[in-house]
Amino acid sequence: MKFQFTNAEKTQIQGTLDEGESFGYHTGPVTFGMGMSPGNRDFDALFPDAKVEVDPSTNTAVSSDWGDPAHPVEDFMPPPAGPVVINKVDFFERMTEEEAESVEGAISAQSARNRRIFESAQTFRSDHELWGLLNQLADQLFTPERKAVILAPS
Repeated sequence: MKFQFTNAEKTQIQGTLDEGESFGYHTGPVTFGMGMSPGNRDFDALFPDAKVEVDPSTNTAVSSDWGDPAHPVEDFMPPPAGPVVINKVDFFERMTEEEAESVEGAISAQSARNRRIFESAQTFRSDHELWGLLNQLADQLFTPERKAVILAPS
């Protein structure tokens, strides 16, 4: 279970649940977004101790104390300036034998089209249509620390 602010203003949060995890009415595997607004079921579950003063004339928060979240919320990480590019050789050299076997198994379970793209690629790029799938596989197979190492730009 992971929660992260998706903007610098900290007004939006993205939640990611793995298989078997649940939060509010969400059951993993799933990624969902939530606004920082009391009365939202997800917000209320994540910030059960929030104290917010609302301006009744505009119905907007004028001051707030979110309290401690029920789960850690990671800070916003701005995306890199350009697309992330990982040389395929770097991608696999950063893995242990066991990790590479896991990746191989996960890729072999993909459609023929996706397998051929992964097999023929010399690089993995964040601006490519399959970058999301690569990240999803990395989320399933690696700890966040290992994912950061393996998916670091070349």
